[in-house]
Amino acid sequence: MCLRTSLSLCAVALLGCSSPPPVPADLGAPDLAPGDLARTPDAPAPADLAAPDRALPDRLPPWPDLADDRPLKALENLSDGALKAALLNLVKNHKSLGYDGAKKAIFTSAGGGVDIVGGVIECLYTGTTTPPDGTMGPGTLNAEHTWPQSEGADKEPARSDLNHIFPAENSANSYRSSLPFGETDCAASSSCSWSVGGSQIGPATGGGGKVFSVRPARRGDVARAHFYFALRYQLPIPESEEKWLRLWNQADPPDGRERDRAAAIEALQLKRNPFVDRPDFVDKIADF
Repeated sequence: MCLRTSLSLCAVALLGCSSPPPVPADLGAPDLAPGDLARTPDAPAPADLAAPDRALPDRLPPWPDLADDRPLKALENLSDGALKAALLNLVKNHKSLGYDGAKKAIFTSAGGGVDIVGGVIECLYTGTTTPPDGTMGPGTLNAEHTWPQSEGADKEPARSDLNHIFPAENSANSYRSSLPFGETDCAASSSCSWSVGGSQIGPATGGGGKVFSVRPARRGDVARAHFYFALRYQLPIPESEEKWLRLWNQADPPDGRERDRAAAIEALQLKRNPFVDRPDFVDKIADF
């Protein structure tokens, strides 16, 4: 953890020495430069998004008192296209590690140990843990692209972007395949085909096709990874999937583990997922 924090601070120090590249003219957003910009203590109330059998919180939890290391406060008055363009200006042109480099970063201490927490690596979907063994696939774990490779994550730099790649059991990875994310109720349905550790596969709650429902403890991580990918690589999220991801972003806000992971990724890729720092920005964007 000390090494991870040190690396993140070094990366932040380096990034603070220069301004990010200007926003492309066709994106229509002003140039933004990082500065001593503090986060506000409270997030604005989320939009009232309706979904079957789900009551949304009135407000997101207060933001933690984090270091003034992000130029995000300057974006608070932006929304929709202008906010997306400004955020893209911050996240584009990250340092690509290559696919083997990404797996090394996830699974080995030598590569960065991005997902080694408390001496073990946890499967995103099932919660089972495996100790690292120095390989790029310890036990039955592999690297899961939450944005499927078959839908746009098959080429660099998307294929190795750690902001949407997580460790997962081979079987869970295979069952998920390229299914969209959503919620299903296996207790009320006899058609759920798979259920392990709180993650399930079945028809979407309220009607719809088959979906992969992530266990509640990691739903927010998946949602923010998806919003990042859609922003970074300019690919749309289907409306039927986006409504669930918005709910997950609100119901499972970033915790220390997710923020530490973002910092470790930033130390390696020199860019991080802004929605981990400001998940409230999701509600300022009408459509991904």
